[in-house]
Amino acid sequence: IPYETQKDYLKTINILRKSQPNFMFVYIYMPYPGTNLYNRLIKDGIIKNYNYFNNNEERTKAVVSYKNMSKLQIQFNYICFFIRVYYGYKSLIEIFILTMGRVLYCYNRFIPSFLYDFIEKGISRNLDRLNSK
Repeated sequence: IPYETQKDYLKTINILRKSQPNFMFVYIYMPYPGTNLYNRLIKDGIIKNYNYFNNNEERTKAVVSYKNMSKLQIQFNYICFFIRVYYGYKSLIEIFILTMGRVLYCYNRFIPSFLYDFIEKGISRNLDRLNSK
């Protein structure tokens, strides 16, 4: 979120580490034209009046650097999200699969999103079954 700081992001991670959700949808904020937040970002001089929406990068690639976080920091936080939430709670292979799925989805785009969701949910379910035995 544009006005979020690294400290805010880490607070979110800490809450998720404590709650350990079974499944999460994690995306990068996109400044959609016509929304209140988009208009506020223009008013505050953070973005120009430009359509940042690109169907190939929607919500998976950082398209804007903000005052408190650069595009590189945002992208790094996005990729490392599952590692930071689940390290020490889930197996390393499970974390690796979740993280690599995120990397493949972000950068290669050769996996259609419906197939990516199916693979990620299926792996997660099967690993949950293995971990409960």
